[in-house]
Amino acid sequence: MKQPPPSRSARFQAASPWQAATSHAFTEALAADTLPAEALLQYMAQEYWFVGALADAVGHLIAKAPTFPAKRRLTQFLAAVLEGEDQFFGEVLMSPGAVPAEPLPATRALSDLLRGSAAADAYGVGLGTRLAGEWVCLDWGQRVAAHPPKNPAYRRWAELHAEPGFEQFVHWLQAELDGLDLSGPDELRARENFVQAVHDEVVFF
Repeated sequence: MKQPPPSRSARFQAASPWQAATSHAFTEALAADTLPAEALLQYMAQEYWFVGALADAVGHLIAKAPTFPAKRRLTQFLAAVLEGEDQFFGEVLMSPGAVPAEPLPATRALSDLLRGSAAADAYGVGLGTRLAGEWVCLDWGQRVAAHPPKNPAYRRWAELHAEPGFEQFVHWLQAELDGLDLSGPDELRARENFVQAVHDEVVFF
């Protein structure tokens, strides 16, 4: 029997936390326009710190990527994230250049996993760790954006995670991971990190 590709295998292994992450009370309230404004502000304050870790992690992946096209694709993604989310922070959360409250334990845990895996593990392991978070965001983002909330901030946050360019990047991550010859400890660690990252996404909300 043919084995599923690594990305699908990891997604299947994370089925329970995946459901919890993509149908979290936070995103359900966002979709229903019932999320308290304070909850979005608190979430965005933590997202601000997380994006710093994301930038560090993607930088490590760029350095480890085996081909120029992969390096270019990751660089383009990082530029798009930093531009799009920095603009959103300025519009919704704070004046440009301000720094929000200190990161919470859940933010530190997710950031440490992402940054640590990208820095210390093989390229494919770090890639799988990053795929988990982006895939979760695409899942809930597309669902919410299909019936967009009326609140402009809530609608824009969903749209950022449902844009065609973002969907294309998630599919590229899947294909890049599935095209690697992961085996033995690296394959096991990639799956474990994927599942842990999905767990951490749940707590991060």
